[in-house]
This record gives sequence, structure tokens and C-alpha cells, in this order.
Amino acid sequence: MTENQFIGELETALKQLPAEERNDIIQDIREYFTDGREDGKSESEIATSLGSPTNIAAELLASYSFEENEVEMTSTNEIITIQDNQFTNVDIDVQHGALFIRPSDNLITTVELIGSNEKLQLTAEVVGDTLFVRLKSLRHWLLMFNFNIKAVTLNVFIPKKLYQSIAMKTDNGRISAEKLLGKKVDANADNGRIQLREIAATTLVAETDNGRIDIVKVQADHLRTKTDNGRIEMHYVDADSIAAESDNGRIELKHVSGSIVGITDNGRITLQTDSLDRNIDFQTDNGSIVIQSSSEPKNVSIHAKTGHGKIDIFGERNSRTVIGAGGHTIRLKSDNGRITVG
Repeated sequence: MTENQFIGELETALKQLPAEERNDIIQDIREYFTDGREDGKSESEIATSLGSPTNIAAELLASYSFEENEVEMTSTNEIITIQDNQFTNVDIDVQHGALFIRPSDNLITTVELIGSNEKLQLTAEVVGDTLFVRLKSLRHWLLMFNFNIKAVTLNVFIPKKLYQSIAMKTDNGRISAEKLLGKKVDANADNGRIQLREIAATTLVAETDNGRIDIVKVQADHLRTKTDNGRIEMHYVDADSIAAESDNGRIELKHVSGSIVGITDNGRITLQTDSLDRNIDFQTDNGSIVIQSSSEPKNVSIHAKTGHGKIDIFGERNSRTVIGAGGHTIRLKSDNGRITVG
């Protein structure tokens, strides 16, 4: 099977997916073919290593919920304001809709629902030291049978300060958070992408079953990200430790600090950095591993292993390279794909 045949079958099988998610998957597959050709493989061999397009699509589609019928309803906007600013914890749970959380310009908390309708119930209140925001469906059978409820957006604006915890959850919808400060920050989406920008936290966790994860300009002691279906991208992240895991999707890291663990079943792993003097562990079943550093490390031991693909460590085809005392360990493993460090 050629690349175009493989892509054609996969696109047809994935036509139910949102266009943005489908395009991300197709792009990753095309890059996998490109990497394979650079390693000297034929398109037929590359296609065989990936497996059947039908099986790949079935695995991806199995975890998505799809809309079948449309429910007509009248939409309005709803706003709740809260004067109490003594809370130190934030807990937001959205059953249906996109969630955007930002700092407010004053000490007032504002919760704004765009597209409110009679099938949804919005509540926001401070209980003890916690702000609770809930957006629920009043007709649970609508979600059970995957009816198409018109998309809504929930905007939450909270006072600027250090929070003990910020928890954000959506069942069906994206999460976007910016300019937040919290000791513990959690973002969890069942179906939807997660975008976190300009956030400082001791512990930061972002998990989604279906959707990509984008992390930009973040500071954290410990950062953990996981998606079952979607890519993970991190740009300008300052952390002590980073963990990124994707079952189906690439992992792309640019200018991130700290020790890194990156694992994906299907997708490439790339890292652009200024320094490699740290512990790094990259593993992918199907995809290449490419590390680009502006300077050579001074104290690392690099262990590279690939089942089918070339190894290039600073111009040498060595599965093990020790630089200096080898104080830091870099482990790179790909079952099907090249490994390049330079």
C-alpha cells in the first residue's frame, strides 16, 4: 500500500472526527511516512508497520462520542457575579460546553454562560474556602443518547492571587486557562482539547481522553500531561520534572527545562533545547525521535535503541555514547523509527 492509498483510506474511515483532530492525525501519519523513507524503508513496509487504516480508525473512533440528533432550543446569556473573594480553592465542573478561565480585573468573580438554554443549569457559589461552579444538563438522557445540544461557552473570571488549588473539568468541551497562579492546578477533559498558557504552579496536571494538549509559557515544579488520542505540545516550559504521554499522537517539546519522560504509542517525539545535561527518557512504538540542541552536552550517557531505523548521535551511529562523566542519562527507544540527536 502506498502513502496516498493509506492516507485516503484513513481519511475516509475518520470522516466522523472533528476536522481539526482528523487533520492532526493525518499530518502525524504523513510525517511517519517521511521519516520511514529517510530510513530507507519502502512505503509498503511503512504501511505494514502502522497496521490497517481501518483498525487505526476504529481504535480512535471507539472513544469518541458523536452527535446524532439536533435539539432545537432558545439560547440566551447568563451572568453570575460573586463579591466574596476570600476563597482559596476553585472547583469547576462543566457537563457540556467549552470552559475558559481567566483572571479578573478586580476582586469580583464573574461567571458568564454564552448560549444558555432551558436544558442547562448554571450554579456558582462559595462554600467555605472553595468556589464551586457547575454547569449541568437538566435532561441527562440527552447526553446518554448523544443528542446534539447547541455548543455553549462558560467564561470564568477569578481575582488575581495565589490559589491552593484550581480544578477544571469538562465532559464534552475544551478547556482554556491563562495567567493563573496555584499550588495545584488540574485540567481534565473527557472529550476536548486543553490549552494552558502563562500558568505558575507547584503541580500541574492536564489530562484528556480525546484531544490535543497545548502548554505555553508555564512554570511548575512537576508537570504531567496525558491524552489517549491527540498530540502534546509544550513551548517555553520551566519545570523540575515533565511527563508527557500520548497513546496516539506526537509529542513536541520546544525550550523546556527539567527532567523529561515522553511516551507515545503512535507518533514522533521531538525536542528542541539549549541544553541536554539532564535526565531524558523518550519511548515510541511507531515514530522517530529527534533531538536538536544548540550546544553539545558535557555530562551525559546516551542510550539509543531502535528496532527498525537509523541511529545518529552527533554524527555517529552509536547505540551508546558517554560524554564527560556520564552523570545524566538519556534513554531513547523507538520500535519503528529513526533516532537523531544533534
